[in-house]
Amino acid sequence: DYKCFHEELPHDYEFSGKWSATSGYTQFIDVRITNPQGTVIHELKGKDGGDYALTTTSAGDHTICFYNRMIQGSVYSPTLSRDITFDLFEGAKSHDYEQIAKVEHLKPIEVNLRMMEDTVR
Repeated sequence: DYKCFHEELPHDYEFSGKWSATSGYTQFIDVRITNPQGTVIHELKGKDGGDYALTTTSAGDHTICFYNRMIQGSVYSPTLSRDITFDLFEGAKSHDYEQIAKVEHLKPIEVNLRMMEDTVR
């Protein structure tokens, strides 16, 4: 079983996100992100959560799909459902400015300037 979401994004555009799934004892979640040409640009298999940060290489519909995969040998039942929560951040919102400030030893005013600069790009 799977569910896909589509987001139209411009060329050379930063986006990021994080996701998590409720526990599933005999199930795995696979995530696949594809560009408008159908090329896989990010894939994560067999996890219950994760994050990603990417920059588009072409404009158009980008697709994020979540696949609920059963462990080999287990039997499917309609009661084996899972909830998935995910957040998608685009542009300046895709940056973790707290982490950037730590790594680059930025002062609060420098972080604010960086945020404004990223917003106008």
